[in-house]
Amino acid sequence: MALAYLLLCHASAAHVGDLIRALHRPEDLFLVHADRKAPPALHALLDRLAGQFSNILPLPSEPCSWGGYSLVEATLRGIAFAAAGPRAFDHLLLLSEQHVPLAAPAEIAARLPAGESWVEGTPADRFVGGQFDDIAHRLAMRYRELPGVGGFATGPRGDLPPRMAGLFHGSQWMALSAEACRFLATPACRAGIAAEFGDTLLADETAIQSVLHRAAATAGPRLRPRSPTFSAFPDRGGTAEMILTDTALRQADLAGALFIRKRPPELPPRLAWRLDRMARLPAAAMPFADLPADRGHADVVALATAIGAALRPVFPDGWIEMTADATPRCLLRVHAPDLPAELGVAVLSDDLRAFKIVLAWLRPFDGSYAPMARAGYQTTILKIRAAGLSFAREVHALQSHDHGFVTLRPGEDLGRLVATIIAALRIAREMGGA
Repeated sequence: MALAYLLLCHASAAHVGDLIRALHRPEDLFLVHADRKAPPALHALLDRLAGQFSNILPLPSEPCSWGGYSLVEATLRGIAFAAAGPRAFDHLLLLSEQHVPLAAPAEIAARLPAGESWVEGTPADRFVGGQFDDIAHRLAMRYRELPGVGGFATGPRGDLPPRMAGLFHGSQWMALSAEACRFLATPACRAGIAAEFGDTLLADETAIQSVLHRAAATAGPRLRPRSPTFSAFPDRGGTAEMILTDTALRQADLAGALFIRKRPPELPPRLAWRLDRMARLPAAAMPFADLPADRGHADVVALATAIGAALRPVFPDGWIEMTADATPRCLLRVHAPDLPAELGVAVLSDDLRAFKIVLAWLRPFDGSYAPMARAGYQTTILKIRAAGLSFAREVHALQSHDHGFVTLRPGEDLGRLVATIIAALRIAREMGGA
């Protein structure tokens, strides 16, 4: 049976090379989406492989972000491309560069039942306690994505109970039958997924899962509610960062998983041996090693300097702190001496065109996802990967400034961006005195 692999990657040429070396068969299809902000070495590797192997196809590169609907869009684009028929396949497997295969490709193909998908999915209303609260908060607000950075709440939805009743939650790592791919690739299905989940948080854990499980209940594509990937959560043999250990590897083998993640910087010896043993391509076919990514800081420094100069007449004793090698690329913290220590103003961007100004309540996370008031303003949990801001609370006080989103046109000065930063600083100062 022929397989298709849809690989979503963003950082490591070495990891992608290892995956393709281990899994490559001439009869299989490899579709690879590299995040637009991925290091040049990763894009260069994919270009080289596409020139050497007709079954390895890089997909058009778009910016993606953890927690953003962009990951669902990238997945659906890849599924639609595969379903359009460049090569026939029996199953499509969704992978990341953090995956490590636990079986050779022929065994993977043999273990996937014909016409059946492996898609984990638990009805959301079966979760209890903190798990339910975590899933509910992803749908209770409308989220807007800043390209390459993450999703930010812009207002309450008001339709949570009926949405939770029809929601399925599960791993985004799945094995889809060709029939399921054709079902998901239809324009009507893709439009319906975008309409329902396009403004939710972490939609990659709910959108495709919900649509397929609902369809399976009414004679749609056949599903088995499991994932082909063993994810190394802390209670399953992984570290706090969900990095796999030898314990997780043993559990994955006992569970009959086809893949395991997340990959550590250095593989455990027996897993490295297994990976090298199943490799179908020579190491020389993957000539690009990971090097420190240099996306350039000069333009971020210039931006910070220009913002500081524009703020000085209003906040003469303020200063700007730049986080080097940050995720996202631009992470500036704007300080003023009279602001309370627990309130912070940050400027986030990846492309230096689309910005989000965040007024954050730097309150330690206590496990609660419920909205909370501070000085008359609603605050919600920030679920983004940004140093010092993840799981802080965003203060929703910038509605008159488009919720803190500013997109600058080419050649436009920083006036609108600076005005929004000033508004955030003034509100923070007022909240401190409230």
